Amino acid sequence: VELGKAARSIASDVADASAERGTELADQRTQLASQQQSLLELQDEQKQLRDLLLKEVVASVQNVLTSQLDVLAARMNDSVSLATSTSTAVFDAIGASTASLVATSQATSTACEDVAELGTAWGAATDAVAERVAKAIADNAAIAERCETGKSSVEQPTEQAKAVVLSWAAADGAAVAAIRQTAAKVDEAADAADAHSALQLQCVDAATELANEVQ
Repeated sequence: VELGKAARSIASDVADASAERGTELADQRTQLASQQQSLLELQDEQKQLRDLLLKEVVASVQNVLTSQLDVLAARMNDSVSLATSTSTAVFDAIGASTASLVATSQATSTACEDVAELGTAWGAATDAVAERVAKAIADNAAIAERCETGKSSVEQPTEQAKAVVLSWAAADGAAVAAIRQTAAKVDEAADAADAHSALQLQCVDAATELANEVQ
């Protein structure tokens, strides 16, 4: 009988302990569920905070990028405008250089033609001078012959010789004038070539300045 009471007492204690342990476990599960809920709420708050922070950061970055892009676009517009104006100036200079080159070529061609004509005229004048000199020599020989033979009619040949000498001097003066005119034409062609070279140098300087500004 005592053994049965002891066994029932032990069983009752075990049941009470089990019930108490079950209550503790239930309380712990309740606390754990509450903690999990709190963690979920905290996680949700952190997510909202991260989303808000991300939006603010993105908005700030977008503002900075927009500002930088606006500045860059303005600089690009200025560079394009400068490049356009400089290119226009360079193209105008190139057009002027081309026109100057054409004019220089035409002037040089004309000067060469003039030189050729003057050379031809000079040659013709020289030939005429040679003929007149030969005639003067022949006339002088005739005059000498007539003087030797005692003829007194030397006035006409003398006048002819004088006319030949004057004609010779005139032809020689024409040749000298032709030489001076040729030299003047050559100087004009050289001046035109110098002007063309200076214009080409200006075109090169303008192109170099444009390249530096675009960089």
